[in-house]
Amino acid sequence: MSARPAGTWRLHKTFRVLVDDEGVRRTDHVLRLRRTVAVRLHYRMERVR
Repeated sequence: MSARPAGTWRLHKTFRVLVDDEGVRRTDHVLRLRRTVAVRLHYRMERVR
């Protein structure tokens, strides 16, 4: 295990992109501080016509 400076936190971001059954792109976005989930977001992305 590597040493980290005092007062620093481990931050981990995850993006999962998929296409649903209707062809719509969706994204799950998770932000973790240490081992705790701080933010969990779900996006629906559509093209602007």
